[in-house]
Amino acid sequence: KARIERDRILNPYNLRDEKERAEAVLARVSSVDQQLAKIEDDAPATTIRHGWQAYLDQHNRPDSGPVTLSQYEGWYEAFAKWFEDHYPKTDDEGKLISDELRNVTQEQADQYAGYLLKQVSATTFNRHMNALALVWRVLTKTARLSFNPWRAIGRKRFTVHSRRELTLEELQRVCEAAQGEMRLLLALGIYCGLRLGDAACLEWGNVDMVKGIISLIPMKTARRTQKRITLPIHRTLFAMLD
Repeated sequence: KARIERDRILNPYNLRDEKERAEAVLARVSSVDQQLAKIEDDAPATTIRHGWQAYLDQHNRPDSGPVTLSQYEGWYEAFAKWFEDHYPKTDDEGKLISDELRNVTQEQADQYAGYLLKQVSATTFNRHMNALALVWRVLTKTARLSFNPWRAIGRKRFTVHSRRELTLEELQRVCEAAQGEMRLLLALGIYCGLRLGDAACLEWGNVDMVKGIISLIPMKTARRTQKRITLPIHRTLFAMLD
């Protein structure tokens, strides 16, 4: 009788009642899981100050180009600075430290959105919110984020301001007034149809004066296809290049 009582107290695995044995094992497992969860939750998580680098280190983030990444970084760092200015956090010695990403509340995200909306256009606001929502989504597991506050913020409608095309007379006046490299830049746009970035960054290695062609890989499609285009050099542009 004493042995049975000893087994019941000290060794649930040896209980003769299978139901009691299973309940004891489940209770012990549940207790261990709770302890492990608490230990993991108490461990330091990704801080706001190191959030951007953590985003860059993730293999599951979109394969964005350098220009897009630069924009994302600027928008993220703008939020990081605003947060540390408005919600400074100090350690036991009074030194300023960076709070963790998982501690950003919905109320704080709403406050930043309200602040931002007074500074930028609706288009920039939407892109800014989308970038922050992306960072939070990618870092959900790494930074142990329980929710994404930026998804709940409504995006703003924006008005597109279209511009009419210049008349031939207006275009002629613009070109005649341009001097130096600006004149050549406009000519590349007119006679080759190049986008601004491609025209401004065109190198002499792309220009074949003997064959009378310009060959390049447009920046807009360079990351996806690496497809090269070949353009004939108009006689007016040829004279300017010559």
